[in-house]
Amino acid sequence: MKILTKNGYIDSVAIFFELTDEQLERVKNDKNYYQQKEILEEFNKSNGDNAHIFGLCNDGDFSLIYSNLKELLKTYKTVSWWDKDMNEFKINGR
Repeated sequence: MKILTKNGYIDSVAIFFELTDEQLERVKNDKNYYQQKEILEEFNKSNGDNAHIFGLCNDGDFSLIYSNLKELLKTYKTVSWWDKDMNEFKINGR
């Protein structure tokens, strides 16, 4: 698990997993993955090349993701997240 901060301050934080392609597919197909302790433990140990935003602590302001997207895509094949209401899976790739 990794953490993004805004200007080095913790007023805006995104926590993300480094998932394999198979793990990312599971997240995409099961929006309730975060309710399963075993899956979270597995994802936390993963070192895949897909960044999946797990938590966003800044009142639902997605600007932290968008402002770091270009930089994240230099390291990761994809960057993904579920929208605030868990209705839409968002993914960006290089």
